Order: sequence, then structure tokens, then C-alpha cells
Amino acid sequence: MEKQYQKDYFNDLPGFRVCHTAGQNAAGSTASHLHLNRNRMLLYFVRGSGNLVVEDKSQRVQAGDAILTDSTELFHCSIDPGVYHERITLHIDPQFWQEFPWDTAPLFRIFTNRNKGDGNLIPAEIVESSGLGAAIQELFALVQQDAPHKDALAMSKLIQLLTLLDGLNVAADTPPQKESMLHQILRYLNEHCAEDISINQVAAEFHITPSYLAHWFKRRTGLSPWNYVILRRLQRANDLMTQGFSAEEACYRVGFDNYANFFRLYKKHTGISPSQFKKQMR
Repeated sequence: MEKQYQKDYFNDLPGFRVCHTAGQNAAGSTASHLHLNRNRMLLYFVRGSGNLVVEDKSQRVQAGDAILTDSTELFHCSIDPGVYHERITLHIDPQFWQEFPWDTAPLFRIFTNRNKGDGNLIPAEIVESSGLGAAIQELFALVQQDAPHKDALAMSKLIQLLTLLDGLNVAADTPPQKESMLHQILRYLNEHCAEDISINQVAAEFHITPSYLAHWFKRRTGLSPWNYVILRRLQRANDLMTQGFSAEEACYRVGFDNYANFFRLYKKHTGISPSQFKKQMR
């Protein structure tokens, strides 16, 4: 009998970890919610399928595909219900490489040299033919061992993996897609999220009823339109605080009219306070 959904973290290197998630019921996984985090991530779908939304783009994800996201991208991956799902996720803190005595920027070009929401999905055939899937599986097997020099070997394998990614140039090879209604609505919310918008206003813009919009959007993204706006505002607040703005300045610039409410929502969705986030940026 296949196990219920479970998440396990591996390796002892600060700023880099490997996560393995697997099981039948993925509804409670954080993969089923929009992510607001400060790590670069590479997700490899070993089994299962679902829908991927990054920024205002949506795509299907199948077994064998890989997903990459930068720390500034808001993304959501809803796992198809009733299927067994397994994935390996690499979490890499952008500050992880700051102490290394060489220029590590080329290793991350595939994360940083893209427009937000473009080139996130690496199709299974490319993952397999490039050796990326095998490298991810080898790294995962390595971090589970209690072997001598494990951390050094894991670092070597990670650099090999990032070098493979740099050679893919997925963003440049991804063909343009027809803009779906979800894409249009997400883009509209992104453009107007700092304003005092309502679900009635958004529904009127797309000539649908507010009730239909609320249910359809929740089914496609796992969130209500208003909760999506909140997460988008929090993500932009992170960007502003990274640029040197105070938490209070960021709060009002992104559309909140009450700092106490901003503070409560920020801590709820990130697990830390705005001041703790700013300390991490130093």
C-alpha cells in the first residue's frame, strides 16, 4: 500500500537542502499553495502530474519534467488529485555562494537571465537527454548516505547539476504560448494589485460573474483572487525591503493601508516577521 503524503529534508550544508516528498494525498502539501520564499528552487517530478502557475503563466507538468524558480518568482503547483506523487526539490539560498572564491554568477544564469514566468518548465525529454534527471537522482542518493566527505561530494554534484542547467537555455527555446484566460486574469491582478480592487471589478473586466470568477480561480490556483493579491503584495514588499525600504514604507507602497494587518499577514505566509527578513538580507 502506497504511503500517505510525506516530506523529508536531507543534507547538513547551510543554505542548501534537498527535499523529498511522496505519497497519495498531496492536498496538504505546500506545493498546493502559492509559494513566497527567498530560495532558488529546482523541482523534479519523479511521478505524478499537475498544473504549474508561475507569475502569470500556466502549464501542465508531467512525470519526468523539472521546474526551476528564482527567489523573486511567485509560483503555485497544484498536484492532480487521486494520483501518487513524488518529487525531489533542491532549495538554494541566493547568499549560499557569497563566500566562494570564484564567480558563481554563471551557474545561476538560467534562474536570473529570464523574464519572470518564462522558461520555468524543463520538459521530460530534455531532462532525460541532458542527464539532468540522473544528476538529481544521484545527488538525492548521495545526501541520504552517511559517508565520509559527503558534503564535499554533494557540493561537487550540485555544481555539476547547475552546469547542466546553464547549458540548457530553456527560456530561449520555449515557444510562445497563446494567452489563456487565467494568464490574462493573473496579469490583470499583477498590474493592479497595489490598487483598491474588488472581485466585482475584476469580474466586470472579463465579462463574467463574481461568483464564477471566485470558484473558477480557486479551482485553477488553489487561492481566492483576493488571497492571490495578498501574496503578490507580500512578494513585492520583499523586493522593496531587499532594495532598502523599511517594512512600513514597503507596506504602504504595495497597497496595504494598515501596517498591523500587513505584519500579521506577512508572518502568517512567511513564518517570520518583516524585521527578521531584513536581518537575513544583511
